[in-house]
Amino acid sequence: MKIKLLLKALLVLFICNSMWAQNQKELVLDSLENILDTIQNPYKKFPVLNQLSWHATQGDRKRARRYVAIFDSLAHALEEDYYIGRAMILRGSIDFQEQDNTKAMEEFLNALEIFENRKDTAWIASLNNNIAAVLWQQKDTLNSLARSKKALYFYEFKREGRNGMQRLAFGYNNLGSIYKEVEQFDSAKQYMELAYETSLNLKDKSNLGLVCFHLGQLEYDQKNYQKSLDYLKEGIPFISPTRYISTLSDAKLLQALNQLELQKLSQAKQTLISVEEIIEENNLKINTLALYDTWALYYQKVGDFKNASLYQEKYLEKFKEDTDNEKDKNTKELLTKYETEKKELAIQQLELKEELSQTNIKNQRTIIGGLIGGLAILGFLLFKIFGQNRKISEQNTLISTALSEKELLLKEIHHRVKNNLQVISSLLGIQSRQIEDKKAKDAILEGRTRVQSMSLIHQDLYKDDNISGIYMPNYIPKLCDNLLNTYNISEGSIKMQYQIDPIKLDVDTVIPLGLIINELMSNALKYAFPNNQNGLIEVNMKEDEDSLTLEISDNGIGLDEEQLQAKSDSFGHSLIRAFKNKLKAEVRVDGTDGTSIQVEIKEFKKVN
Repeated sequence: MKIKLLLKALLVLFICNSMWAQNQKELVLDSLENILDTIQNPYKKFPVLNQLSWHATQGDRKRARRYVAIFDSLAHALEEDYYIGRAMILRGSIDFQEQDNTKAMEEFLNALEIFENRKDTAWIASLNNNIAAVLWQQKDTLNSLARSKKALYFYEFKREGRNGMQRLAFGYNNLGSIYKEVEQFDSAKQYMELAYETSLNLKDKSNLGLVCFHLGQLEYDQKNYQKSLDYLKEGIPFISPTRYISTLSDAKLLQALNQLELQKLSQAKQTLISVEEIIEENNLKINTLALYDTWALYYQKVGDFKNASLYQEKYLEKFKEDTDNEKDKNTKELLTKYETEKKELAIQQLELKEELSQTNIKNQRTIIGGLIGGLAILGFLLFKIFGQNRKISEQNTLISTALSEKELLLKEIHHRVKNNLQVISSLLGIQSRQIEDKKAKDAILEGRTRVQSMSLIHQDLYKDDNISGIYMPNYIPKLCDNLLNTYNISEGSIKMQYQIDPIKLDVDTVIPLGLIINELMSNALKYAFPNNQNGLIEVNMKEDEDSLTLEISDNGIGLDEEQLQAKSDSFGHSLIRAFKNKLKAEVRVDGTDGTSIQVEIKEFKKVN
């Protein structure tokens, strides 16, 4: 009893004094080691070793591994599979902090097998959340989302009591975070607010800190910078500097980004300095890339372009280092192997049951003999028919599963293509900041718009249930809005009107068509309205019986014959001519009253 009271007192003392976390961490670890030395009962050593490992993981991971080794050795000596599984979880958590996702996944899957055999729903839920975190770190958001939903199912199943509700709030928070990553912001906010309300009702300050951080991320993504800052101000004091030091670093980085957006530059600098200290003291390699990117943004804001360029170079070097990291390549293979082994074990069990069943049938046939010979033959035939039907049903299930997996894989490919195109766009943007020649800068900007027009296609294919086609009434306005933002058009100065038939086109049609729209819209935004004058651009698309007509017109200054000839020699118009041939299209230009360009397409393919 005295040991338990002393443990609780030490932990309360630790949480209440997070302002001097590093010294306090050493105090807690030394005190827990002293307690460990006094415990004789081996089972009472496990909770102390668990606390020692968790507190050491965020800073001194060698020390943490030493505690886990003692934990694991004791568990094997007692032959307790529950504690053997717990040791695997502790090791996996250390591997995850060190960004060795392959080892982390292996430990979590091995532990999951133990707790699934024990039917321990609390740890099954927790491990599914851990696996979701590894997949999220791998940018595998679809599988991460599936694992988080599975975890939440078990949390809701065991929601009774304070511990059950704390786990449920944790599950809500994780699922909301992943929905944010796939840009389903309504679902993200729904689950995060459930986590926030549950944590408030429980007065669970530790989890409230994490929830406020994720709500701050959500508001930042939606450009609500002050609201994001308010959530962070509420939550950061409750984020444990020992158990969640990486999250604390992320939260402070987000705080700095909000301060930069709100022009609170001196505050942002102080915040970034504190983040730099946290990362250096705790060896948080996982946070270094975001720190470099934020420092570069800070120096751009204050006009120190030399330091901005320096941090951009550091960012690119770190980005390449992380991209080339070989340790993460086997994570998905481990997950697939684990699921396959489970299926094979289930098949073997079914085959064993079937063999036993057939043996019983033969024994009964021998005993009864000729008295029921005819009935046995009939039963055998029925059994064969039933077996055949079952095989057909299993084959249909396998085919359906394979189709679903291929569709999921295709979505993942579109997601990765979209991410790669966004990286290319970002690299072009970084490069353009270092170029002073206006023509070169404009050329890079035009290149970025073309990359972004293709990125939007893969983004829609990734989100849509029908991954073979693009719905044009959604795609075209999104593409035009993106161009308005790229060319920094003031809100309301140029109005857009759309009249687009509700059709869905296949990817081979949309890619050249999107690039044609990109070129025509870019020309209108650059040349139709000089001196920032107001104007109107209309985009119409109409389907006839055997053709598709695209028309983009503006009420700008128009083009005379000489200007038309000059534009026709440009690279953009060369692209239009190339794509026009691919689509077997005719282009008509009228520059008398504003500019109207009509593209009549003969070669296009619709998708149902």
